[in-house]
Amino acid sequence: MRRIYTKISSKGQLVIPKELRDKYGMKAGSRVVFEEDEGGIRILAPTKLADLCGTLKVDIERARRELEKERSEW
Repeated sequence: MRRIYTKISSKGQLVIPKELRDKYGMKAGSRVVFEEDEGGIRILAPTKLADLCGTLKVDIERARRELEKERSEW
């Protein structure tokens, strides 16, 4: 596991290094998840489809039709 260090600002903000933002597709307004366990805090990129809503230009009606088509084939 690689470690990258950053500082927390006086307002409680922290900067995710550009290398990691690029790698995980994070942009201004992207959501992240803070996960706490016995070992500390982890910051996670979105993993649920709902977290990605609005990040792609998609024809919602077409996507809905395709989803219904796939479901009917199950």
